[in-house]
Amino acid sequence: MTEPLPGTRTVPAVQLDPHGGQDRPVTVGVAGGGTVTLTPGPWTPGEEVAHWVIPDLADAHVHVTGMPREAAAGFTAAGVLRVRDLGGEVAHTRAWGGAEGPHVVSFGGQLDQAPLHPHLSPALGATGIRHFGEIAEHLRDLAAGGAAGMKLYYGFPPELVEPAVRAAHEAGLRVACHLGTGTLPGFSRIRTGRAIEAGVDSIEHVHSLTADLVPPDLLDSFLRDTIETVGAAFGRVFTAWSRIDVDGDGARRLIDVFLRRGAVLVPTLTPFALMTAEEAGTGLVGIFSRQRSVDRHVLDAGMAAMLELVKVMNQAGVAVALGTDSANGTGVGPGASTAHEIRLLLEAGLGEREVLRMACPSPAVADRLGLPEIGTGKSFVVLSGRTLREAMLAWNVAMVVRAGDVVHLAPDAPFVAVPARP
Repeated sequence: MTEPLPGTRTVPAVQLDPHGGQDRPVTVGVAGGGTVTLTPGPWTPGEEVAHWVIPDLADAHVHVTGMPREAAAGFTAAGVLRVRDLGGEVAHTRAWGGAEGPHVVSFGGQLDQAPLHPHLSPALGATGIRHFGEIAEHLRDLAAGGAAGMKLYYGFPPELVEPAVRAAHEAGLRVACHLGTGTLPGFSRIRTGRAIEAGVDSIEHVHSLTADLVPPDLLDSFLRDTIETVGAAFGRVFTAWSRIDVDGDGARRLIDVFLRRGAVLVPTLTPFALMTAEEAGTGLVGIFSRQRSVDRHVLDAGMAAMLELVKVMNQAGVAVALGTDSANGTGVGPGASTAHEIRLLLEAGLGEREVLRMACPSPAVADRLGLPEIGTGKSFVVLSGRTLREAMLAWNVAMVVRAGDVVHLAPDAPFVAVPARP
């Protein structure tokens, strides 16, 4: 995939290295039959360069269970080439990606307390855990099904976190942890710092950090509460975050433990941003929009603190990975949510390269997340835009290539396929 074929129409582009390597000039084209050329070398003098080649884009937090099969094409059209299915049946995940969709890895059904809360019982293959033997059985099923990891949910028994993580790692599986502070029915069963010290590989959702950051007086009141509606639960999240000091001692301690243990944060900011939007959404976003009982200034202050903390943690060196929480039941759809998450991060003040590092995890971060390598240099998205920032804000996808083959080509893309000469 280096030399242009006869009859190939090519355009100049910049091939980006999100991880500090050297960007390089290339020409990109598509020949008859969908053969892609990516040719290094200088451009023709005077050519306008308005295309950007971005490798191995990933969404580190989705729920494909319950999504219609055609939703896979939504990820592909957005340039998403790898996803982690964090809560769903392994067999469904294997059948879901296919030729039209991204490469999907499964973490199986999430593990929670027993008995399951009614809010959770029908959802995403959730399993209630009473003792370690049930964890061991679950891990055997995951390994047999080819899963990449295991997910612990917010009600999971705290005393079983460390042995569960140890057993998962011995089985070659990664562990994702959704602490979910602020969700149903109670506030918190384990702090983020303790879960990371126990060895979890990733923390899912920015609101999982709440109990480590909220002022003590507010935390005490939250720990006494049991909330039974989604609107009230997420209202409590925004109330907490409106009072969090992102530069305080709690944030510094949290950053230290992330750095020391090498855990990855997957903040999934899009659902929270949609909850603050004026227009009503669907799924959990829509339920919150109809039930919320917090003031506009609390919503805005809470959202601003979430964005600022992600920025602070990233700049301190914490590994942060892009995830959207795209799912059938959240109101966050595939494809468009990727562009939304990237735009949120850019508008929060992160640089283009910082956001690209989140969206295109390094091999070390991808390994911690359980994401596969899919062919270095042969899988990429091409964005259109006069500058990299313009291209990322608009997220104007011209072409998506997986393992050397075109899997999406925008109708107005300049990579015109012409018949190759015999």
